[in-house]
Amino acid sequence: MTTTVNVLILSAGRRVELVRAFQRQHPGLDVTPRVVAADASPLAPALYFADAHEILPRCTESNYIQALLALCRKHAIDLVIPTIDTELAVMAANRELIEETTGALVAISDTYSIAICRDKVKTHAYLRSKGLVTPHLYTEDEVTGLRVTFPAFAKPRGGSSSVGAQRLDTLDDLEVARRTTPDLMVQSYAAGDEYTVDCFIAPDGRPLSITPRLRLATRSGEISKGRIHHAPEVIEATERLLAALPLRYHVTVQCIVENGTVSFIEINPRFGGGAPMSIHAGADSCLNLYRIRLNIPTTPTPAMDGATFLRFDRTLQLGTTTEPQAVLFE
Repeated sequence: MTTTVNVLILSAGRRVELVRAFQRQHPGLDVTPRVVAADASPLAPALYFADAHEILPRCTESNYIQALLALCRKHAIDLVIPTIDTELAVMAANRELIEETTGALVAISDTYSIAICRDKVKTHAYLRSKGLVTPHLYTEDEVTGLRVTFPAFAKPRGGSSSVGAQRLDTLDDLEVARRTTPDLMVQSYAAGDEYTVDCFIAPDGRPLSITPRLRLATRSGEISKGRIHHAPEVIEATERLLAALPLRYHVTVQCIVENGTVSFIEINPRFGGGAPMSIHAGADSCLNLYRIRLNIPTTPTPAMDGATFLRFDRTLQLGTTTEPQAVLFE
């Protein structure tokens, strides 16, 4: 007899691949997945690939949590999957309420870890305090005094999806960035091979997978072409990072490797846009979450080294009714 597991993917947006990854059947696991996708916009494409979909208020609105609780009860949700940076603090702060009220498991790290990861200045300071390498962070005095060595790199300290992130090559670039980018932080420019590392950490702190993906090409801050590459220096450095910070469930780490030195750029305690690459290669975070939810023992899930993935667009036509018919054009 199979068990139905109802999964709620929040802020589903364009995450069609993630919806399908959770819908996939796993041989040997008697689970029938049912995926509910939610978003603040009825025009989020992933809504129409899920088994059911709902519209939620934005996570910044006062009625968000009550609406989320009602949705979880309506669909008997077993797993809640946050996907965007702006909702992480809200979900972490309300995790116990959601779990106790609905019985669902919220796949998120604790408020302490979220607070460090969401503020890139705090991330830098924390990693440095643990002996991990990150690009040099210029002080406010150095930035305002224009005492910056170029090239440099600037981004908002609480930014997301590479919005506002930019390379600086001249003093003019720096001055424009200071005028146009709120809460700016400036670091030395890290050159080298850029990796995204998909990690899955069990509730007891055991890393079940550490999967480095070499970023071959990106678009709008997300990977569009990538290759699984089990670079030993990246795996070893990521192991030290995970030992230093009590992260849980799926986590996406970004780093640069130059001459064997691994320099960490960001920690995103959620599924990244390219996570389905690692999932399809064998580092299956969806399978791990199903096992955890059903109290089935978890084991390491390594990815296939060398697997290359290409992402592309599809077109979805919506009908004119309140429940649109999805028509795909390849």
